[in-house]
Amino acid sequence: MTMKKFMFSFFILLLLTALKPSNAFAGNFPFTIDVNQADTSNISAIQVTLGSTDGASDLLSYTFIYDVKTGLPSGLAYERKNNNISLTLGSFTVRGAMYGTYVVKDKSGNTVVTKKFLYK
Repeated sequence: MTMKKFMFSFFILLLLTALKPSNAFAGNFPFTIDVNQADTSNISAIQVTLGSTDGASDLLSYTFIYDVKTGLPSGLAYERKNNNISLTLGSFTVRGAMYGTYVVKDKSGNTVVTKKFLYK
């Protein structure tokens, strides 16, 4: 085998190793999103939906109350550091794409931000 063929084979082996799923993703894994706002002082709630198709909420539909970290359903978590809010949405086995939306509400109940996200 020439050095060129050896290097190419070695590169392909490295590439396939890098693409192989790790054991950390076998089965369920926690799903977390970050909600970044310039100012969080007027936020009252963050409504989150997660579904197996766009617009669906078959996996999760929950409203997080601003800065409430206790009393959440099992698997959910709320964490805030300054203007970054991190929401753990539970553990899921990935079988395809997951579509989500979060809606940030202000203290008057008005929608401040609506964002869609996709995990695939």
